[in-house]
Amino acid sequence: MTALTAFQIATAVLGLTVAFLGARSLTALTGRRLARVRGRGDIAPVPTDSPLDDAESAQRKVARESIQGQTRALRRLLGPTLLGVTGVLVALPYLEGAPAAVVSLTVGALTVVVGVAARPVVENLIAGVVIAFSKVLNIGDTVIVGEHYGTVEALGPTHTTIKVWDWRRFVVPNTRLLGQEFQNLSLRDDFLWAYIEFTVPYEADLQQVEDIARKAMTDSPFLATYEPPAFWVYQMKPEGAVCWLAGWADSPSDAWSLRHAARMNLIAACREAGISLRFTQQVAMRPPAAPPT
Repeated sequence: MTALTAFQIATAVLGLTVAFLGARSLTALTGRRLARVRGRGDIAPVPTDSPLDDAESAQRKVARESIQGQTRALRRLLGPTLLGVTGVLVALPYLEGAPAAVVSLTVGALTVVVGVAARPVVENLIAGVVIAFSKVLNIGDTVIVGEHYGTVEALGPTHTTIKVWDWRRFVVPNTRLLGQEFQNLSLRDDFLWAYIEFTVPYEADLQQVEDIARKAMTDSPFLATYEPPAFWVYQMKPEGAVCWLAGWADSPSDAWSLRHAARMNLIAACREAGISLRFTQQVAMRPPAAPPT
């Protein structure tokens, strides 16, 4: 009996310790996420004047509410779960006197309920906990999930909401998000090396093309001046030389504007210099899910 009592006490102490440390970790994680939202400069995937009076403040409010809501949901999930597991372990010695048929029937019924009826919910809840503590996805991060480009607007207990670049909402179950590859353009920092691709005929003076291309990007106010733009002849195809022009931007939103400005300047300068640019014609039957890169 003494050994059983010691086991019960040790189990209870361990359960309470895990619950306490989990609560502290969750509080610290929430604080870091709220600070990250406050410290972000621009959390929109594309620079735009929205119909809202103050879209940035509204988006930050949604981000704060999402973080706080997820924290409450995790506490409601993890607290009772830890207490329940601890209670079952503490009560194990008392089950020796219970009929084996009753215990087996109870365990089997719970297994069926959790494994069949509540399986999608439980899986998404567990995936939500993993995403919350993994730090690979945060509110306001600019991401590419499948063909969708946007910012993480909300991290819920079972679903994650991506605010797509054209203001649509792409809602992804947490299990699906955790089980696929995605690009996080804001994981470590917001810097991005933005590039554009274009083709010029072989008759063109490539040195002149390089000078024009570099100036086209340098003239953009969205270029971060860490180093001059880079230029490469990337490929040689039958239709001409495929060129890349790349430069630094301080955020994914600035990278969008930098690519746009560089294309505009490049087209105008090449037209003035008599250099033809060749592009692949695309016909879109519906709005693209991601912006052109």
